[in-house]
Amino acid sequence: MNLRDRNLVPDREKKFKGAGIATAAVLAILIGILIRWIVHGWFIFPVTVPDSAMEPATDISLKAGEVVYASRIFSDDDLKPGAVVLCYHPNLEHQRIIRRIVAGPGQSVELLNGDLYVQGRPVAETYQEVALESLRSRRAILPESPWDKMSALQLGSGEYFVLADNRFSGLDSRFFGPIKGNRIQAIIRP
Repeated sequence: MNLRDRNLVPDREKKFKGAGIATAAVLAILIGILIRWIVHGWFIFPVTVPDSAMEPATDISLKAGEVVYASRIFSDDDLKPGAVVLCYHPNLEHQRIIRRIVAGPGQSVELLNGDLYVQGRPVAETYQEVALESLRSRRAILPESPWDKMSALQLGSGEYFVLADNRFSGLDSRFFGPIKGNRIQAIIRP
């Protein structure tokens, strides 16, 4: 028998096997954390819905306090009417809001008696029917309010008009005006 073939220290081999498994486990955890950091930093990330302004959204569940995933990967083509976006409030630098785009660059937008018109044509807001029916049923009780009417506004280049699905509960472009495209941080997909 050759001296090299003899295991002179049998416990030493077992010690290294255990250390190898621990090292592999730590390395796997670190790689997992790195992948999560990259994905959440550059691609998708969780967002807690800050308010009830998007209730009752029928295409996406957006109840206050729920966690939804927002995608940083979007193009200008994705920012079309109907898209739900996460954007920074234009007047409050660090406050993020979730709203629906109803009109984009170059379009005109108007509100008449609570109904939305884009380019002079009425827009069917199927995602908004529950809230609109509530408004119409209380029309006899409640006086008209400033958020029911808005004269036509022509959007400039890179401007978007966003509205809350629940028009009673959320601040939107009726109050702070159109938002710039660079204020849109992510898109919320169903």
